[in-house]
Amino acid sequence: MDAVPFLNNQHSKIRIGAAIMVNNMDALIPSCITSINWVDGIYLFDDHCNDQSIKLADKHAATKLLVEKTPFKDYAFEHGETEVRNYVINQAFSALGVDILILLDADEMMSSILKPAIISAFLNNDINAIAVNIWHLYTYKKYIHIWETRVNNIIMCDPHARIIRKGVYYESRYSDGSHPGIKFTKKTLPLNG
Repeated sequence: MDAVPFLNNQHSKIRIGAAIMVNNMDALIPSCITSINWVDGIYLFDDHCNDQSIKLADKHAATKLLVEKTPFKDYAFEHGETEVRNYVINQAFSALGVDILILLDADEMMSSILKPAIISAFLNNDINAIAVNIWHLYTYKKYIHIWETRVNNIIMCDPHARIIRKGVYYESRYSDGSHPGIKFTKKTLPLNG
């Protein structure tokens, strides 16, 4: 029996979605949305936008786009970023009906060349998250945030677990709930490069 059709059959069973929290990012959201049009659906969490972010996201989406206005009175960072990000994870998995979720901020992009690596990684049940390099280059006040560390013995620049299975959630790094991250475990696959 040829292994390739079996593998292709497995690939077609894995559905990948993306979740984005956005607050007034109309200058950047078109690039973010365009970079993930290869997924099976996009869940956009509108965190009190009062600019053109949602309209531009809809204009640039070439795949299913679901928008939810925040049910919270306060902005995510005021309400509790960890709680809101985990709410977004649950809502996105449920609304999109996907197996794998890519978590993006509205000022980030994810290349389609990752799709085969994502599918291949999640065919392995021992993997529950993928860490990728996230380079935070920001033009306001010339902010550049790049640091080097190891994830499961692989050296990476500013790694973040951004591709997850159901059941993986953000954890607070500080007592005030700020700067949440997804903790690296032995089940985290580092994709460097």
